[in-house]
Amino acid sequence: MNINLSSKNYCEVIFKDQKKKDLLLILPGGGYEYTSKREALPVAETFMTLDVHAAIFYYREEKLLYPMIMDEALELIKKLKALAFVNDIIVIGFSAGGHYAGLMLTQLPSYFKKGLMIYPVVSTLPKFAHKSSYEQLLGKKFDDHMIDEISIDLQVNEKMPPIFLMHSMDDESVPVENSIDLMNALKNKGCYVESHFYPTGGHGISVVTKEVCTQDNKDAFMKSFGYIRSWVDLAKSFIEREIK
Repeated sequence: MNINLSSKNYCEVIFKDQKKKDLLLILPGGGYEYTSKREALPVAETFMTLDVHAAIFYYREEKLLYPMIMDEALELIKKLKALAFVNDIIVIGFSAGGHYAGLMLTQLPSYFKKGLMIYPVVSTLPKFAHKSSYEQLLGKKFDDHMIDEISIDLQVNEKMPPIFLMHSMDDESVPVENSIDLMNALKNKGCYVESHFYPTGGHGISVVTKEVCTQDNKDAFMKSFGYIRSWVDLAKSFIEREIK
């Protein structure tokens, strides 16, 4: 089923069964320009081996700017929580979707049981920032204070739920320092954070299967980088276990 929002954006909800359980809200990447198919249904199918429902948020059918994007996030969350079969919400975001997840987790922490941020856009520091994502999110005209508002590492607070981070050390699109800075900020605030950094892999590897591989030689890719798929099992363990 689809949940339609006030904009052209929508959320596809996939129920595992007709029982009440936690829901995994998936925010694909795409630099705030589009939502990547590689980080949408393949992610839902991968994680629905767990006892969870899933929902994929297609949040760039209409390109809302910050802070309007947060009004829509709250609208969606309330509609998801109102569904009869939804218990708690766990959010997982990739790249720019990881940034959007970070905005939700810092500004709306009480709505989430846990959060997973996979090679996320985090920092607005020029040295590490994914500039095009912020340009798409803020538009051409914005107040200077918004730069700090959307730097996730600067907005970390003690109310946040447990966080899972994954990043490749050789990521040239979104430098690994984005996750490292966020990890340190979470640690300094006493928040629960689990971090996994891989030496290779680059950016946008999703759940690391041939289905989501963008390279022509899929076998060669899997031979070189297939080991990174271990992040999926680690993330599943994070989702399943009780964290106090």
